[in-house]
Amino acid sequence: MDVFLSWSGDTSKEVALVLRDWLPDIIQSLKPWMSDKDLPKGTRWNAEIGEKLGTSTVGVFCLTPDNLASPRS
Repeated sequence: MDVFLSWSGDTSKEVALVLRDWLPDIIQSLKPWMSDKDLPKGTRWNAEIGEKLGTSTVGVFCLTPDNLASPRS
């Protein structure tokens, strides 16, 4: 099962990295995907992220106090 890990900012990125490594240890059929690690350099990121969002069964949004209160851009 594909799992899309969403993050924004340093703290939530660290949380997503831990989840990316930990989730398959708990449920072996999970395949976490995180843009920072699984998006090849030079890839058209918006197309690749859109594809992964479309094929992922589950999404995990890593929210922290830092990014929860950050202004929209």
